Amino acid sequence: PTSHIDEMELSQLRESKRLLIIIFAALFVASGIPVWWKTTEVYRATPPFDHVTEWREGTRWPLYNDTLFHDHLSTSTHALRPSLSYHLTFTLVNADPSTSYLPSWEFSQIYNHYFSSLLSSFSPLAEFTVDSLVMHYASLEKRPSYDPAAKVHYINEHDLPSYINPSEWKLDYSAVTTPTLNFIVFIPPHQMYPLHIKTSSPSAPYDNSNGFIIPQWGGIVIHNPPFSSNTSGPVPLPLGVSDLSHAMEVFISQLHTLLGVPLPPQTAKSLLPSQEVMYALRKHFLASHINTTLSTLSSLDDLIDSLPNIVVLDNIQTQVHTAVAGLESAHANLLASDVDGALRASQVALSSAESAFFDMNMLSLLYFPDEHKYAIYTPLFLPVCFPILAGLIQECKQRKEKTKKLKSRKYI
Repeated sequence: PTSHIDEMELSQLRESKRLLIIIFAALFVASGIPVWWKTTEVYRATPPFDHVTEWREGTRWPLYNDTLFHDHLSTSTHALRPSLSYHLTFTLVNADPSTSYLPSWEFSQIYNHYFSSLLSSFSPLAEFTVDSLVMHYASLEKRPSYDPAAKVHYINEHDLPSYINPSEWKLDYSAVTTPTLNFIVFIPPHQMYPLHIKTSSPSAPYDNSNGFIIPQWGGIVIHNPPFSSNTSGPVPLPLGVSDLSHAMEVFISQLHTLLGVPLPPQTAKSLLPSQEVMYALRKHFLASHINTTLSTLSSLDDLIDSLPNIVVLDNIQTQVHTAVAGLESAHANLLASDVDGALRASQVALSSAESAFFDMNMLSLLYFPDEHKYAIYTPLFLPVCFPILAGLIQECKQRKEKTKKLKSRKYI
């Protein structure tokens, strides 16, 4: 009887153990997995890409499929692409102040005289910011040639990159994210006065501008101050509006080229662009902004669809909504032949689209695959799962043993 009671208690213990295992497994499946699923769920707002999809299918914004937006105003390869803003940096570079001049300038006066009105006329197209620098000690890569007949040092126009390389001068430019145009007034070393750029033209062997453009980067003008026989040390050289008139006029011409703006004819009384030119530029910038906005939104839509784990916050949804509203407004203004209104709307659309695409919160979680989740949560769930799995394995073994015993009794 005692052994029979012990066997009954043992059987009850096994049943209790089996029940506990089932309860723990059920709790794990019913609560643990949903909690894990919910806590690892990526928040994804739903930006309104429907209009962009309709544009792709050719059923929305028909004017955006016009030739204006596929073959807009052609520009030189020197020019930067249209942007919402530009940063202009003017640098006075003195090659060797130890034996010649120690130049300085009042750039605010120079800017007000030469560039203030010009940049104001460009303000409908983009925002312009300006700063200035003065730098000393910037050597040439090689020594220029000398023309004894003309008594000048010179650099052949085709060899300019091998003589003048601004990237080697380590110019201390401010960190900006907008496209930057650099304009450098270069004062050569005293022993190389005067320094000119030699052309291949027999009628004009030396370039009157004495400057050149670096495509999509900026321009450089070589400025030769009056020769000084002073050997006692550097001589102060203040440069004012009249002293740098030639260099600034060259910079104005270079700025037109780098922005893709046609230069006024030589007979024009003003260097400001005409109304016809500004109208063409507005259409050019408008077309570029619309194309870039549509391309950016399409890329963002494809990116979100291709990466199910990418976070899409509410601010992304708001920015995409603002960009789409800007495209709607620009299209409505175009239908009303209001190019200025369409340009302003396209600027808002482009700014919002780029803000959405380059949002730091989205980029920070761009590469977060499922393997990372498993690596994080496995150490948490393994201690919980191990006793349950061990109990299930032990229960399976006991059932097998019990089945064997029953079979052996049956044969006996």
